[in-house]
Amino acid sequence: MDKKDIIIDAAKKAFRQYGIFKTTLEDIGYKCGMKKNSLYYYYKNKDELLRAVTHSEYCDFIEMQLEFVKTELPIKEKMKKYFLFRLAESVKFFTDYDLIKMENQLAYHNIFHEEGDFLIGEELRILNLLLEGKLDSTTDMDSLIMMITSINQGLLYKQLFMNRSESDVNAEIDSIIHILFNGIKTI
Repeated sequence: MDKKDIIIDAAKKAFRQYGIFKTTLEDIGYKCGMKKNSLYYYYKNKDELLRAVTHSEYCDFIEMQLEFVKTELPIKEKMKKYFLFRLAESVKFFTDYDLIKMENQLAYHNIFHEEGDFLIGEELRILNLLLEGKLDSTTDMDSLIMMITSINQGLLYKQLFMNRSESDVNAEIDSIIHILFNGIKTI
């Protein structure tokens, strides 16, 4: 493991322990056995380090998603697992890094926005892999993926700010999957 990886791991631990807003470079340096001034050799400031940490977290998240995309589950089960996994990991990231507070999100908005663009691009790739060869040729894959991505954001918002129970989340995801695969029934 190189020095940057050691620093990123230490920063992850510090951000989880103190929250992003309260963590100092001294805290991170302590956790990786370095002086604050030594960190500047690798990262010019806390924002640059946070960007690297966020990118690392997103890459880990993507790798975990790719693992279950490869499984031989039926598509509906795979989609449910995808929604549940993505929701759980997103909630974990927001709570571990103390990002539920709006002021913490706003302070680092640019970093999360830019890294979020990377994550969305990877999510599109994962969803393409997940759905590849499973839908008929009349399905507009781009629109479907946009809907799924929007559903994920809605689920995350509701979970973070409405404190729903696990059974409520499961029931809602079951309903979403039912609508995705069976369409909306009209009268």
